[in-house]
Amino acid sequence: MPVIAQWSSVSKRLGATQALDDFSLAVHAGEVVAVLGPNGAGKTTALHLLLGLLAPDAGTVAIEGRDPRDAATRAAVGAVLQTAGFPRRLRVVELLRQHASCYAGARDAAEVLDIVGMGDRARRSLGELSGGERRRVEFALALVGHPRLLLLDEPTVGVDPRERRALLDTIGDLRGAGAAIVLTTHHIDEAERLADRIALLQRGRLRQVGSQAEVKAAASLRAARLLLATTLADGSLAALPAVIAVQRREDRVEIDSRDGDATLRALLAADAGARDIEVRRASLEDAYLGLTAGERP
Repeated sequence: MPVIAQWSSVSKRLGATQALDDFSLAVHAGEVVAVLGPNGAGKTTALHLLLGLLAPDAGTVAIEGRDPRDAATRAAVGAVLQTAGFPRRLRVVELLRQHASCYAGARDAAEVLDIVGMGDRARRSLGELSGGERRRVEFALALVGHPRLLLLDEPTVGVDPRERRALLDTIGDLRGAGAAIVLTTHHIDEAERLADRIALLQRGRLRQVGSQAEVKAAASLRAARLLLATTLADGSLAALPAVIAVQRREDRVEIDSRDGDATLRALLAADAGARDIEVRRASLEDAYLGLTAGERP
């Protein structure tokens, strides 16, 4: 798939802080790249460079090979940022029509409201909407210009679980329609659900980039954790295939394994009476916490 957005050896200092340091990443059409990292890692700075709100101190930033600050380039980008303010008395459809006037060949207001599930709210004033509904309006605004690149900075902040699920469904649909999407979020489950690739930033530098499986492997994670009740001694459990560690927790045993299936098969062969067995696969959150150990929250 073609490259839509690219940072190439980008460095950016904000005051005394090195916000980005030799950062390189490409985003392709039809994929979601989740940029993760602790507060202050440089995630929002990276997005602001793509939006043309900042210029790099070194390196280049490009959208479809062009400078993000060019007017023609900006028309290809839609963004949902962490904060937005709207006139409370303005109607939803009025806001969308005003926004659409800035684009040649803009989508109709009714079309984008249907995409985000807000078709029945067109005549409502913005002051009447819930937080989740206002967030959906922001998504609608981002879609008006037929963007080929969507930048989503904490897109579900401040919304309830039902609205959050609806917004995540919308993001998945947009990826399926071929948009390139850059997502920043502190909700690791959102990245796990949506992202084709993960880019992990630490102190302005790219620590890891790859598929979720590749990021987990980089963290040297156990593949699985087994919780169960068994009569086998700790020494026998530790000798099972692929076992990394064994720990007793009251009446149950916790076993970390590099290969949960191999460990479980051997365990049942050695103790057919093992019971209350629970297998937990390593998650993206496990990898994130392992790779960012020691960072401030």
